[in-house]
Amino acid sequence: MHKIYLSAVMLLALNVATAKANTARDSIGVENNKGKKLIIHQTVAKDTYYSIGRRYNVSPKDIMAFNDNKYLQVGVIIKVPTNIPFTAGGSLPAATAPATANAIEHTVKPKENLNMLAEKYGTTINEIKALNNLTGSNLSIGQVLKIPAKNQTQTEATEQTNPTVKNNTKSPVNDNPPSDQTMIEHTVQPKEFLGKIAEKYGTTVEEVKKANNLSGNNLRIGQKLKIPATKNIDENKVVSSAVEEKPAQENKSADPAGTHTVLRNETIFTIAKQYGTTAYQIRKMNDLPDNAITIGQVLKVPGGIITDVQVPKEKQAETKTKEVPAAPKEESFIHTVATGENIFSIAKKYNLTAYQIRTANKLDDNNIKVDQKLIIPKPPQPKSVNDASKEEQENEPDSTMVKDPKLRRDPSVYGLSQIEEKGTAVWITDQDLDGTKMLVLHRTAPVGRVIKITNPMTNRTTFAKVVGKFTENESTKDVIIVMTKAVADSLGALDKRFFCNLTYSAQ
Repeated sequence: MHKIYLSAVMLLALNVATAKANTARDSIGVENNKGKKLIIHQTVAKDTYYSIGRRYNVSPKDIMAFNDNKYLQVGVIIKVPTNIPFTAGGSLPAATAPATANAIEHTVKPKENLNMLAEKYGTTINEIKALNNLTGSNLSIGQVLKIPAKNQTQTEATEQTNPTVKNNTKSPVNDNPPSDQTMIEHTVQPKEFLGKIAEKYGTTVEEVKKANNLSGNNLRIGQKLKIPATKNIDENKVVSSAVEEKPAQENKSADPAGTHTVLRNETIFTIAKQYGTTAYQIRKMNDLPDNAITIGQVLKVPGGIITDVQVPKEKQAETKTKEVPAAPKEESFIHTVATGENIFSIAKKYNLTAYQIRTANKLDDNNIKVDQKLIIPKPPQPKSVNDASKEEQENEPDSTMVKDPKLRRDPSVYGLSQIEEKGTAVWITDQDLDGTKMLVLHRTAPVGRVIKITNPMTNRTTFAKVVGKFTENESTKDVIIVMTKAVADSLGALDKRFFCNLTYSAQ
């Protein structure tokens, strides 16, 4: 009997402790703010504007603006503005309970994650996890999630909840966008993605993908997109109305590879830069043995881009100088770390390196935490071979380069004999060459000579020692130098074969 009594007392004590632990901190009162309920909240330890906003389902920015960004400390009174009508004697609804009345259902598709869904539907990861009682961030394909609906997301959800209807009825009437939409042409800028472009022009990601026959979400800089826009319409970018554009899209063939006709002064490297690819990919697509091309030759280029007419080189320089001031300059911006993200995934998302993000934020290591604000720097812009070489000669001349032509004298005057070469380099893995050392093979340079090697594409320079000569075979055909992987890595080479400049002494 005594044991039963003790057990009952212990169970009662545990229930009381659990009830106290689960009791949510509530407001200390409410006020009438122009007919809306104004919540009076007294801060406690570890309270932030973000946690207060989550608790009362109010944007943290609205709370900060209403309280003049007051500094938070324990005991400070914070007023939380809401859109709930004020009723005398009315009780405050539970702020932590998600609004399931407006929830919509979403079926998880391949490559989707919580961060993408939260961004698509204008909500947060924590709200989705709270509404679906999720403890982690892992999702499975086909999983049905409840999403808190905001703004116009309910209309998007109804399209996703009825995929069979959408697939079976492919009539022109259903595929046409609303009549108030105007089809414009948009050029993809750095750091832009489908969600940002759709939001800018007042449309949806699905509409943009449908207008351009896109199967995925990947974009590349400089890509031309047709946008069914309802706002921010530039008259100079208008292609036609959305209703007139649809037949043209139906007749458009989705050719996986376009063609390019080689013009005067064009090389395989300039063509590769124009289409956002590499010379190696163009050679592979056209079965070319080397980088030599001729005027009028028709080349296959990736991406489905067809170039018929190109402006002459002189006019291109004029148009570029006119277009540069009009191009928007995108500077650094802030990224909030989401659940499941690390510094490497964030760097890959914005085409950066972890070192660049650490440097911009003055971080000692790669450790970051959820909701941390990170500064994302502007990625470096790629440069052509000619621009990089010209910039190197103008801004960083070495001891043998003088800007004034009158002062420029031949090295032989000083008893020196210097050789300069330009051509294709290749790195190989060979048992006779230590891949971790800075070693090269050259056709004519003496063994033991140190060669200065410059990669114009990355503007990097390094020095390597000649340890022998090489014979021409399939892998070393039409190259001027063969190097180890350590040399190629120090030059920032992206391909196994790349263009380089050599400088070395003949003595």
